[in-house]
Amino acid sequence: DVEMTYDATAQTWNVTLQNVVAANEYKVRFNADWGLNLGGDAANLTQDGANLKTVKEGTVTYELNIFAHPYTIVEK
Repeated sequence: DVEMTYDATAQTWNVTLQNVVAANEYKVRFNADWGLNLGGDAANLTQDGANLKTVKEGTVTYELNIFAHPYTIVEK
């Protein structure tokens, strides 16, 4: 579990991780509980979607947008 930080200006949630390995899998869950979790397609996250696969390696910032539809997560 890694907590994300809210960016009020961009209205996104962000986290930067180091030593990321490509093809790792991850999902987004809320409040340390699986009751609300997002996965599937990074460009169209859905409740209980499949695990997402990491594309980039090294230091990666994940930007989650749940204020617009579809919900998205982007690797930077």
